[in-house]
Amino acid sequence: MVLYAIHDALVKPMPGSDNTPSLAESWTASKDGLSYEFVLRKNAKFHNGDPVTAEDVKFSFDRYKGAGATLLKEKVKDLQVLAPNRVRFVLKEPWPDFMTFYGTSATGAAWIVPKKYVEKVGDDGFKKAPIGAGPYKVVSFNPASSWS
Repeated sequence: MVLYAIHDALVKPMPGSDNTPSLAESWTASKDGLSYEFVLRKNAKFHNGDPVTAEDVKFSFDRYKGAGATLLKEKVKDLQVLAPNRVRFVLKEPWPDFMTFYGTSATGAAWIVPKKYVEKVGDDGFKKAPIGAGPYKVVSFNPASSWS
């Protein structure tokens, strides 16, 4: 649930639909089932004011190590940055479950992180001060030093 507050995804499950547009305003699947193209929402921004770009989408996918990483990496041949606001996932073979694995809570793979910021602060810095595109910002984080 914290991910829903801090981060946003290209598409995500919402009441009434498993795949609801979020950072992506739209997407299409090719007729042969070998590619999925996403158009990013205009003016989508991370908490630090940086725009959400296709490079961030590619970076986030390449960086993804969650529950569905092995299967997604086996099935996705390439992720192409077509324009600052457009990406295309190219599959090795048609995979009707692509949107189920990529765009739902089954994996969380569609959550987008800011490439420039993560590269600047590193993974440890990002864990301490995460920046997302969701409705809430992390203002401070004070991990408990002991249990009562």
